[in-house]
Amino acid sequence: MRGLLSASKTCIFLQDLLISVTKRKLIAFDMDGVLTKHPSSWSFVHKYFGVNNSINLSLYRSGKISYSTFIAEDVRLWLSKKNPISGSEILNLMKLIPLMDNLYAGLELLRKRGCVISIVSGGLSSLSDIIAQGFRFDRIYSNGIDLDSKGNLAPGGRVGVVPEKKNLVIKEMQEDFGIGVDDTFSVGDSDFDVSMFDVSAFKVAFNPRSPMLVSAADLIVYSQDFLDLVERISRRIE
Repeated sequence: MRGLLSASKTCIFLQDLLISVTKRKLIAFDMDGVLTKHPSSWSFVHKYFGVNNSINLSLYRSGKISYSTFIAEDVRLWLSKKNPISGSEILNLMKLIPLMDNLYAGLELLRKRGCVISIVSGGLSSLSDIIAQGFRFDRIYSNGIDLDSKGNLAPGGRVGVVPEKKNLVIKEMQEDFGIGVDDTFSVGDSDFDVSMFDVSAFKVAFNPRSPMLVSAADLIVYSQDFLDLVERISRRIE
């Protein structure tokens, strides 16, 4: 019959298909300082409202408060300067954060290589939502802020990622997409990204601000052009 493959060609086709599936790469990008030029969406808001969260940060890092409490206390700092604060004000503020040059062009190149592309960030979901308007990510993990019935900020949040436990969501994606550690890439810039490296075969420090991250990285890239990063990563994709 016309249109049917011979047995030998069918075997070759299925073999190629299996290879293409098993060789897919999972790439987990931190957001703040990796997809954006500003190192922290949280600190961007802190500066806007003129607050200092060093006490909250110290309490969190010493284990005296949980991450969800840490988020709530940071929001309370903002509300101490202005109350109410609308969710749209935070969203508009996030729009001021500059993205890396050629961000979307670089992401599209990785998409064409068949990569599974994700954001794994302790940053604000308001910013990841904005970034996602220009590219369809396969998965996004970030942290949200609670709003009341009027759309104003409430002292609380939705934890999508505990910064020191990014490895857990990467493991979740590896299971969901059927991609192993050997085919997982992670890209970060701070201490909070070290846990991603623990479950990734290829570890990239992009404009790193952390000696610990640099020492654990397989590749270090300094650039404000995302295409420079993608070019270096692409060399490692089979």
